[in-house]
Amino acid sequence: MLPGTGLVGIATSKKLGGKPQRNHVKRQIREIVRPFVAQSNPEWDFIVLVSERASNASFAEIQADIRQLFETSPWTPVEKSESS
Repeated sequence: MLPGTGLVGIATSKKLGGKPQRNHVKRQIREIVRPFVAQSNPEWDFIVLVSERASNASFAEIQADIRQLFETSPWTPVEKSESS
C-alpha cells in the first residue's frame, strides 16, 4: 500500500441538497477536521462520508460528531476533551 499525503476527501450525496448546500457542508467539515488531521500521521489520507442528517445539523453538532469520531479512533492521537 502506498503512503498517503495527508489529504482529506469529503463525499456528499445529492440527497443532502443542492450544490450550494453540499458545498456549505463540505466547507464546514473541512474547517472542523483541519486540526485533527494536523495532529495525525502526515502519511494518512482521510475520507469523510457525509450523511443526509448533516444538512439539518448545526456547526456545533457536526463538530461534536467529528470530535467524537477522532477521539474514539485508535489510530489518531487526539487529546480527549474535558467535556466528554
